[in-house]
Amino acid sequence: MNKQSTNSGKAFSGRGRPAVPEAELVEKIQNATFQLLLQKDVEALSVDEIARTAGVAKKTFYRFYSNRTDVLEKIILDWSSTFTRYHLPLPKKPHDAIAILEQFFVDLAARALSERSVALFKFLQNSPHQKTHFLNLYRESGIDNAGKMLDAWLQDLRQRGMIAAGWPENGAKHLQALIIAPALRDIALGILPAVPEFDIRPRVREALTLMAPLLGLPH
Repeated sequence: MNKQSTNSGKAFSGRGRPAVPEAELVEKIQNATFQLLLQKDVEALSVDEIARTAGVAKKTFYRFYSNRTDVLEKIILDWSSTFTRYHLPLPKKPHDAIAILEQFFVDLAARALSERSVALFKFLQNSPHQKTHFLNLYRESGIDNAGKMLDAWLQDLRQRGMIAAGWPENGAKHLQALIIAPALRDIALGILPAVPEFDIRPRVREALTLMAPLLGLPH
C-alpha cells in the first residue's frame, strides 16, 4: 500500500509522483461515465470500462463509488441540483420582482438547458434501466426543487401584498412550463442549440410580460 508524503505542500505517492487531487479523480470518473452513457445503456456499462476510460484504477473508482448505479446517481445530483445555486432576494418594490424573476430563470436555464444537462435528460428518457428511479431523482433535485424555491418566494411576496392575492401556492410550475419546458423540448429535438449558445433571456422576458398581469406586477 502506497503512503503519501509531502514536499513543499504537495502530496506525493509512494513512487514519488504527485498524487492526483480527489476532486480531479471524481471529475475524471464522472466525465468518463457520462461519455459512455451517450453511447450505450447503463446495463452495458462495467466498472472496468469506466475506470479504463477515465484512466484510473478500479480501486480508485471504488474509493468514491460502490457501483455503476452509484456514480450515475451522483452525476444526476451534481448536474441537476439547484439547492444552493440560485438566490431570490426580496424586491424593494413590486416592479423589481420582474427583474428578479428574469434573472432567476436565466440562471436556471444556464444549468438546466446546458448541453450536458440536456444530454443527460435525453439519456434518462431513452434508458429503460431504472428509468423511473433516475428520472424522479433528476426532477426532485432539479426542476422540482427550483419550483419549490420559487413558490416559497412568491408566497412570501403574496403575504407582503407585493403580488396578486389570487396567485396560486404552486404557481411556479406554470412559469416553468411556459419558460423551461418548451426550450428543453426544442433543444432535445435539435431545433435549438443549448444554452448559452441559445440566448433564453428574450423568451424569459416574453413569458414574464405575459404572466405579469396574473401576478399583479407592472411590466
